[in-house]
Amino acid sequence: MSLRDRLIKQSVHSKRVKTVKLDVVDDNGQPLQVEVEIRTPTVAQANLIAASEKDGPEKANQAIAQIVIQCCFDPATGKPVFEATDEPFILDQTPNSWVGILVKEITELTNKAVVLAKN
Repeated sequence: MSLRDRLIKQSVHSKRVKTVKLDVVDDNGQPLQVEVEIRTPTVAQANLIAASEKDGPEKANQAIAQIVIQCCFDPATGKPVFEATDEPFILDQTPNSWVGILVKEITELTNKAVVLAKN
């Protein structure tokens, strides 16, 4: 197996995944717990956030919304939870809402991936 093949095979297995439980309410206003699978952002996605921080708060907010859209999946189906058109809705949430929880978890996964990459 070539070095290239080994690296490509390794990258498939090195993606970190975490399942987060969120408390929401159902259609009847009853408490409900849902799960969201968070996948480690790619290098391109992480760089999007880093670069956007230099471009001001509006670009940083857009980047954060895009990371939430691109890194959150339904664990039952493996499909993305959000669509690109959900960006305005995500940006309209408060930092202490489920968006804040997801951003915190994505950040932790990203930081762990960086630490592992350095070792």
